[in-house]
Amino acid sequence: MIRLFFLSTQVDLANYDAIIIFGVDTMMPLIQNKVQEDCVNRGKQATVIACRFPLPGQKPIASFGSGVDEVWLYHFPS
Repeated sequence: MIRLFFLSTQVDLANYDAIIIFGVDTMMPLIQNKVQEDCVNRGKQATVIACRFPLPGQKPIASFGSGVDEVWLYHFPS
């Protein structure tokens, strides 16, 4: 497992096929854009697990738990 500040332009998410995010509410739109730019716009696929907060405007494949323990599973491109 590698922990990175992946919103950095130095980190290319297209190198990863699975991404686990434990972010804060205000970061989720930025994270969604980063996955879109790095992966989807370059023809790559990615599975994303978002913990605690969902990705806005993105429909999850599934969700598990509730409240602060809820996680969402996404596949890009959707």
